[in-house]
Amino acid sequence: MGEVYEAPMPELPEVETIRRRLEAHLRGASVLRALLRRRDVLRSLERHERLPRRGGGPERALRPRSAAAERSLLVGATIESLVRRGKQLALVAEDGRVLLVQLGMSGRLLLDQRANGGPAPWPAPRIPHTHAEWSLRAGERDYELRFVDPRRFGGLAALPTRGALDRHWSNLGPDALDLDATELAASLRRSKRPIKSLLLDQAIVAGIGNIYADEIMHRIAMHPCIRANRLAHLAVEFVDAIRIVLRDAIEQGGSTVRDYRDPSGDFGSYQRQHRVYGRAGADCERCRSRGDRSMIRRIVVAGRGTWFCPGCQPLRTRGPLAVGRLSTGHAQRI
Repeated sequence: MGEVYEAPMPELPEVETIRRRLEAHLRGASVLRALLRRRDVLRSLERHERLPRRGGGPERALRPRSAAAERSLLVGATIESLVRRGKQLALVAEDGRVLLVQLGMSGRLLLDQRANGGPAPWPAPRIPHTHAEWSLRAGERDYELRFVDPRRFGGLAALPTRGALDRHWSNLGPDALDLDATELAASLRRSKRPIKSLLLDQAIVAGIGNIYADEIMHRIAMHPCIRANRLAHLAVEFVDAIRIVLRDAIEQGGSTVRDYRDPSGDFGSYQRQHRVYGRAGADCERCRSRGDRSMIRRIVVAGRGTWFCPGCQPLRTRGPLAVGRLSTGHAQRI
């Protein structure tokens, strides 16, 4: 398989940053109006509580100005909370309605506070690639919320109740910030996959993507190709590393590698703290601090670009720990 280059999707730290910053303004806000600019961005999952997939299926695209679309977009509702599971975000209304937001590769939720002192134009001047927008009021403050998605891999999905959301999320593993070491150890024992592949599996751990899998692997000094079932005894160390990396990233507002912006349109800053991700050819800072020199390398694991340090994340090329070997810059199954 050739090397795969891809724009990173927002992961748990980015989605949690969005959730916190939106909830600080929108909790208790009334949804006055909504406008759907692209029909297929909104789907109803009331009959089929799974994520929309290409190729159709029971989920239905809603008409831009239909009563069903307005209800799905929470018009007339009061926002009770914003909740997250892994990389998925949902707005929950007091009347039970739920709007699930999938950011995809480039999706953004941008929030503007309208100036007081007179009615604001509706709809507001359009930002390119805006697919849906809302007018909200919280106390004496008016807000404009926009869903912007240049690459169109994201979308919105309507659910009738919080219970339906919980059922929809039941196919996800535990949130990475709530991960239990005992549960992780059991998942590790059952899998012969490379450890990175397991961490990327949202049915096992929800929220970890390519960026943070690499950073977690480096923090625990583990080669990404080592078999998961040989690492069950390190479950506690993995959980600690996961929490440290993700919480640090949240404090920095996430990582802006390409498209990610917070609700104010600002960049995250955790990319400045990346130890390996995207740093092929750079010196490993941990090795350098020990008086050694080792350069970050890029390989492909489970079809994903993967950055690691061969100095402090060695792979045993013989013996039961090895799942792959390094050859022409790739990790191959053996």
